[in-house]
Amino acid sequence: MAKIFLIVLGAAYAALAVWCVARPEQTARSIGLSLLPGSGQSEYQTVYGGLQLGLGLFFLWAGWRGDAVDSALLASCFAHGGIVALRTASLVQFSGISSMTYGFAALEWVILLASGLLYWQR
Repeated sequence: MAKIFLIVLGAAYAALAVWCVARPEQTARSIGLSLLPGSGQSEYQTVYGGLQLGLGLFFLWAGWRGDAVDSALLASCFAHGGIVALRTASLVQFSGISSMTYGFAALEWVILLASGLLYWQR
């Protein structure tokens, strides 16, 4: 089950990375960002595209390899724990949050809880 979870998670991150790089204006706008020419575009491509691609490839690799599953689940717990903590704080701190952002928040909680449960079961 953990391998399948990591492969699905990795594929989702890789697909999101491709979408962010292929359609940066669309994806940025959908989450409330506007990209300034040059530096803003570079930063978005690097952080949203590059980081998500790296995470996606790592989770895919760990899922296929098998002996890295525990490490990948733990890495997911740390990464998504940080994301969930700051996302939750931002939902309390800021107003005007879009429904897409709330959807991402819910998905991030699911990923964190699934990662933790799968790690704990192993």
